[in-house]
Amino acid sequence: MPASGHTDAAAAADQEHDVWKGKGKPKSKSKDTGSWFDGGRKAMIQLAGELFWKMGEDLDSIAKDYTASLDAFITQLPMQQHVDLKFLLFRLDFIEYYDHVSSNK
Repeated sequence: MPASGHTDAAAAADQEHDVWKGKGKPKSKSKDTGSWFDGGRKAMIQLAGELFWKMGEDLDSIAKDYTASLDAFITQLPMQQHVDLKFLLFRLDFIEYYDHVSSNK
């Protein structure tokens, strides 16, 4: 029995040697690994695309909310009594006025 165990070990060593030399069945195993890797890459690219699409939707929603808040703030600005807010309104009017003047040139 030890002789057959020794023979099996020698056969396994020869098979492993063939794998390292590029011979034998395990080469098809690397093709399976490659196809799994390619499929994984495709799935990863698809997931990344879905993630970017979702992030774009989220950013659009945030931009819409921000624009609405900014418009509401600017609309209420003339009614404010605090000196800093009055100065801000003045600066915004000043900038808007000179933007129109420079665009008419």
